[in-house]
Amino acid sequence: MNNVADFLTQVNQREDDRYLCWLSYRKALTDMMVKALSFRPNRDVLVIGSGALDDLEIQTLKPYTKTMTFLDLDRKATEEGILRQGLPLDAFHLIQQDITRFDDVAFFEAWHKKMAEKPSYAETILFVNHMMEEVYKVSLDQVIGQTFDAIIILPIYTQLIYHEWVKILDHTHPQSWTHEELNKVSTYLLDLMVPLIDHVNKGIQACLSANGDILVASDMLEWNPKDWITFEATYPNLSEQDLTEYYLSYVNQYGMGLGDYGLWSMKDGLIHHESRFLLWPLTKERTMLVQVMHLSR
Repeated sequence: MNNVADFLTQVNQREDDRYLCWLSYRKALTDMMVKALSFRPNRDVLVIGSGALDDLEIQTLKPYTKTMTFLDLDRKATEEGILRQGLPLDAFHLIQQDITRFDDVAFFEAWHKKMAEKPSYAETILFVNHMMEEVYKVSLDQVIGQTFDAIIILPIYTQLIYHEWVKILDHTHPQSWTHEELNKVSTYLLDLMVPLIDHVNKGIQACLSANGDILVASDMLEWNPKDWITFEATYPNLSEQDLTEYYLSYVNQYGMGLGDYGLWSMKDGLIHHESRFLLWPLTKERTMLVQVMHLSR
């Protein structure tokens, strides 16, 4: 992978039946969005991480909005998602942008060049710090240049490049590094995700108008296959309390992950109105537990 665009294109590659498999999840998520938007309809709405739009029923949402803008680096996937739901492209605004800004500063191109120089552990840390300083020079609101009355954020925090970054590290690090040095760099990259998520969230919050609403969904953990037979058979029988208890037991045992931290960081300084847990059948083999929050100024 040479850039974030390559990664997101892989993420958005569709299984033929994915749109159908996500029906229950998509309806539940859309219903929660409608509930929040219906209090003050006819607003300008930004959807971040739109991807192929398998998460939302945009025909259901659109009547509650004045304008809808989709932001994703994979513009083609979003365009295909709009057309798949039977709506014209000119009914929406599209912003093609990497919310991390890694592509804006050609982060991974520079990474591959640096690794070809066979840097030491210390030189690698200095290089990463320099590149992150470049990322932080500009925030998302400065790139977008406008505000919105409501912002919908689809699951993004576990896709903010960390896992792909570690894979790249495994394939490109100098062979002279010790196993301990490799682990230290991996840990350092994970630690960097905290300020990166904070930076992304502050940029998103700055795009929100006064009295605006944020509706944010984040995948928190993988639903254990031992706890379900099939998604369709189990989902109707799982209460909100069941999902909450499952999540709390996991956090008590393993601690907070990137998806959790993304929500915690986003709600800092905002009013928290409501939360819900949903099951998201990410693939035929994997189901994720997603928390959805309604926040406002």
